[in-house]
Amino acid sequence: MHAALILTLATVIALPACRRAAPRETEAEPAIPVITEPVRLGTIRAKISATGVVGTLPGAAFAVVATQPARIADITKNVGDAVKSGEMLVRFEFPSLGAQTAVNESAVKAADLRVKQAQLVQGRIRMLVEKGAASRAELDNSDRELAVAEGELAAAKAALGVVLAQSGNTIIRAPFDGTVTERLHNPGDNVRADESDPILRLIDPKQVQVMATPKTEQISHHGNSSFLGKTAWACSRPGRKHDLDCQARSEHHCL
Repeated sequence: MHAALILTLATVIALPACRRAAPRETEAEPAIPVITEPVRLGTIRAKISATGVVGTLPGAAFAVVATQPARIADITKNVGDAVKSGEMLVRFEFPSLGAQTAVNESAVKAADLRVKQAQLVQGRIRMLVEKGAASRAELDNSDRELAVAEGELAAAKAALGVVLAQSGNTIIRAPFDGTVTERLHNPGDNVRADESDPILRLIDPKQVQVMATPKTEQISHHGNSSFLGKTAWACSRPGRKHDLDCQARSEHHCL
């Protein structure tokens, strides 16, 4: 009896131990989205933005300056405007030029009149000399007076030519195709004949160089430490601001 009871208890105790633990359910992880692109061959171009200073090559800049104290009658261009070679930029009015022209024109007329009078006197004395009514000395004197009058006429004409040449400077034209970068005066302003008082500044955008200092992290992928620092980049056109987005060419120059 006791043996049967012990066997039954042992069986009851052993049964749970023989059972396998039920597997625990695990939560499924969400799928990771993947975006794919077809592989293709191409050229990788890097663009670096930096703040720089725009400079021009020799002969690529032009400043409009008056040749003498003047009043601006007209300005045809504003900042950023494109200009063709030979196109009028500024027209001046020289207050003293009109009065000087009138004075020189009067001097030419007076000298011309003296020449004509000397020619008449010379002709009359020559006729008298032929008739024996005048001396040879009087004829020589008339020749000298005519020569002096002709010299005065030549000097007066030369002075008038100088004034007229200055009047030709009333219109300033563009020496090359370019872009206006600065406009420092307006019509009606009085200006000096001084390079420190320009009216317009013009540059050739094909001859522009930008000195810029790009950030190290922007160009670290080049793998060349000599590229770092100030680099000269050529821009296809000038900007209106000092902050320019210039695309570096492969033939950049490292300073």
